Amino acid sequence: MQCRDARELLDSFIGEELLVETNHDVLRHLATCPECSAELENRRRLRTGLRQAFSRSADLQVRPEFASELTAQLRASSRSAVRPVWQARWFAIAASLLLVVGAGTYVLRTRISEATRLAAGDHQITQGSVRAL
Repeated sequence: MQCRDARELLDSFIGEELLVETNHDVLRHLATCPECSAELENRRRLRTGLRQAFSRSADLQVRPEFASELTAQLRASSRSAVRPVWQARWFAIAASLLLVVGAGTYVLRTRISEATRLAAGDHQITQGSVRAL
């Protein structure tokens, strides 16, 4: 892995978002490259500093009212989202059942009428043979 590739992946590496294989490639590169290792430490310090600045700033804190309103809205939307999923599943089951019954009826009617025609044909042939005798 080249430095350019490793540096593109450093933020994802810090956030633990990489695949295992890619993570191992980055670790191997960092073990042999002091410049990329220094870049990684700089990015970690920057993230830590930003996190601390946000946590110390009163203006950037989430208002308790906002958090409770958001929680209530998410709970309400999750409850209403469950119903359509079940309705859609039941509709899909009913449609599949209707399709199977319809196809089965068609197949049975076709086979029954064909069997009836063959039986009638056999009967007519038998009676014709008897008359000829």
